[in-house]
This record gives sequence, C-alpha cells and structure tokens, in this order.
Amino acid sequence: MTKPNDVKYSITKMVFFLLFKPTRFDEIDKELIAQTSFQNELSNIQKSQVLRKALFNSFLLIVIAALVGMAIAFASSCINFCITSRTNAYVQIVGSMVLLWGTLFVRGYELETWKSNTYAEQINQVIYRGMYCFGTSIMVYSLFNTQCS
Repeated sequence: MTKPNDVKYSITKMVFFLLFKPTRFDEIDKELIAQTSFQNELSNIQKSQVLRKALFNSFLLIVIAALVGMAIAFASSCINFCITSRTNAYVQIVGSMVLLWGTLFVRGYELETWKSNTYAEQINQVIYRGMYCFGTSIMVYSLFNTQCS
C-alpha cells in the first residue's frame, strides 16, 4: 500500500486542485486508488464534489453560528444589558475552551467504518459541530457585546 510520503503530489497542491481544478483532483485521486490496494464507497464518484460540498457547508454553519452570536449581542444591548471587561474575558475563555474541547473530542479513525453511517460516527459529528457552533457563537458574542463603562 502507498504511504503518504510516496505520493507524488503535496497536500498543498492537492488542496489547490480541489478548490480550483476539481477535475484534476479527481484524476489524481483515481490514479492513486489504482496504484494502491485500498478502495471505498467513494471511489466511483468524484470526491472533489464531496469535499467542496463539505467545505461550503462548514463555512455556512460557522457563518450562521457567528450571526447567532451577533444577534444575541445586539438583543442584549437593546435591553441595556452590559457586562464588565473582566466578565467579557471569562466569556472569551469559555468560548475558547468549548472550541478547543470540540477539536480534541472529535474521534476519527477509531470509529470509522466503510459506510460511515454508524450511530457512533453520526453522534460524533453532531457533538463536534454542536460544540464548534456553540463556541463560535460565544466568541462572537464576546466581541460584539456591550461592555459597562
């Protein structure tokens, strides 16, 4: 089986192909699969489509989380709610901790199956995305909230 170091393209170049030349990405990917002994359910479809969709969906999810944080900050300023700079620092710490916790929590290969449809895999993704959205909302709130004078 081919090891990552045996592949003739760097990850950086492959990311470039994914974003700007998806057909070239798919050609290289098919070459790699043909050279190796591993196959999976995506080998017959264009993986660039799957990756580009995931990239767009994750961007959209984070934008929505940021908008939620801004909306909460705006709503709290409308009712004259303010927090001290010290409390705001604690809010930022909590937001950072949730983001980092979500990053360290996510499980990969130890849960992975060929179809990626077990409950453990699905729950893993839901918890990870939920923590990331919650942490992002907290961080954006801390940036947009009204601080007491």
